[in-house]
Amino acid sequence: MQAPPYRAAPPAAGERGPPPPIVYDLPSKSSSTSSSSSSSSSSSSSSSSSSSSSSSSSSSSSFSLFPVRLDAADAHLDLEVDASTGLSASCMHTNGCQYTWKGIRSTYGVRGSGQVYFETKVVHAPTVVMPETPVHTRNVCRVGVSLPLTSLFLGESSDSWGYGGTAKKSYSRKFENYGETYGVGDVIGTIIDLDDLRLSFTKNGKFLGVAYDLPPRVRDSGLFPHFCLKNVDIQVNFNAASAWFPPPNSKIQFLGDVPEKDLMANLVEHPASPKDCEFIMMVGVPACGKTFWAEQHCRANPRKSFVLLGTNAVIDQMRVMGVKRQSNYAERWEELMTTATSVFNTLIERASSGAVPRNVIIDQTNVFKNARRRKVQPFREWGVRRAVTIVTDERTLQQRTAKREREEGKFVPVSAVMDMKAAFSLPAYDDGFTEIEFPEMPEQDSRQEVRRMNEEGRRFKRENPRASGNQPKPHMESRQGEFAGEKDFRNAKRQRDDCGPYDSRRCPPSQADWSGGGEGWASGPQFSHSSWGDNYQGGPARRVECQRDFQGYDGKRQRHDYGPHGYGHGDPQGYGGPQGYGRGGPQGYGHGGPQGYGHGGPQGYGRGGPQGYGHG
Repeated sequence: MQAPPYRAAPPAAGERGPPPPIVYDLPSKSSSTSSSSSSSSSSSSSSSSSSSSSSSSSSSSSFSLFPVRLDAADAHLDLEVDASTGLSASCMHTNGCQYTWKGIRSTYGVRGSGQVYFETKVVHAPTVVMPETPVHTRNVCRVGVSLPLTSLFLGESSDSWGYGGTAKKSYSRKFENYGETYGVGDVIGTIIDLDDLRLSFTKNGKFLGVAYDLPPRVRDSGLFPHFCLKNVDIQVNFNAASAWFPPPNSKIQFLGDVPEKDLMANLVEHPASPKDCEFIMMVGVPACGKTFWAEQHCRANPRKSFVLLGTNAVIDQMRVMGVKRQSNYAERWEELMTTATSVFNTLIERASSGAVPRNVIIDQTNVFKNARRRKVQPFREWGVRRAVTIVTDERTLQQRTAKREREEGKFVPVSAVMDMKAAFSLPAYDDGFTEIEFPEMPEQDSRQEVRRMNEEGRRFKRENPRASGNQPKPHMESRQGEFAGEKDFRNAKRQRDDCGPYDSRRCPPSQADWSGGGEGWASGPQFSHSSWGDNYQGGPARRVECQRDFQGYDGKRQRHDYGPHGYGHGDPQGYGGPQGYGRGGPQGYGHGGPQGYGHGGPQGYGRGGPQGYGHG
């Protein structure tokens, strides 16, 4: 039997428990618009009612007390819902968000028997920059139904069924031809037949045929309208009074007009404010098991509808036909990580705003004390702020590292890992946490192992000054280079070794930066992590000069531009050359070089090299 998680001793004031359950006092459908003023004037008196009267009213009330609408508490963060009506949603589509799918369910679903109908209209498809993506798959709407408390990726599990604008129906990641293509201006009707257990669709009033036979269990579990979008804006309709097209026959009812007994409320928590929310920060070196714990925690607590923020979670949103995007980016991992980091920065802003109070998990290394303090700060209003620290023995860590490299292709330079080990400090209550948990090793054992890591990292830095001594502090530990997220790296104050104007061979894409985030690493060197970067995305010990250096030279090889002592490809002491931090060079941190920290070189810390920390 697995040992229970260990939790650090609480402060003297006592450990804060989970937030109390929230009771909603929602207006009825008939009075939600006509009596808004009277309900607001009597809110104070209703809030002071006794608990007995509250329980009696809640037991006698029905699920249809509130209009059926889109549920922002059961959605991805990069999908914006119209707060005034709840009947329209738009996709964020810049700074990398154009690559992500955004899912959302409705506030109410249907169960029991009967035939139910709702409509979805595609109202806008913004122009997006996705040069490597086929035009017909850049703006896609997928409509369907799902069971409550299941994945937001419609049609990619055994609990959801969808129909997409590319004329594909989807179930359990199986995409098959169905119906017709649709886009801006088209109205898709969804027919849920609980009598004959069938799911069908219409396009602009035209019946497209039965898409799926549904399992009998949906009559009891219920089905919810579900939408999964990529770079489209939609409007939805749940009532006959505002129908775009009538249902195929008179027996079919709009979901918003269904009898109360056959409706069920969305089961996710709907916190009233951030004070009722939980913030969790993962802490640990790369590959120690943070993401595994976070994902397991989300699955074990589906009602909390945690927003999991990390580069792995972002990449998961960038699916292509249900397949994780890294499978299609085998040779462009750095590019993918740069995009994922940009999305991550955007989502952090959204999550910490509290506009839609959500439970949040930050899945990064977070081993630096100053970094943790700054990251917790935007979430100080969250009622529970928990640090979950994953510490394991070195053998287990190496096994997990090898497994991650094998399965995900994610490789973090050893010099970066050693810097983290050298500076690793365990979280404390003065960082801003209300709870500290050690789910793997007990607290005292964790402290002992971290002390061993500290010594290992410091010894490595002493013995390998070129490998680690010149590495930059993560941005969270410095005050320089405050550019990140959607800010263009070219607008930052240039230091002597800063990147110059954009060059596609060495610099990040336009409107991007070298900012960090997550425990992965991205395209080469960087000194300017985002305020959420915690690791090294490259590993080289110095900033890179682009073809145009900081003095404005264009195409000339200066000291810091592709020449000796620079970080270009193939030159001595550069990327790929001897004593370089690239691929193939001796004493480099790339692939194949002796005394390098890459792949295959003797005395290297990569794959295949003897005396290395990698494979072989």
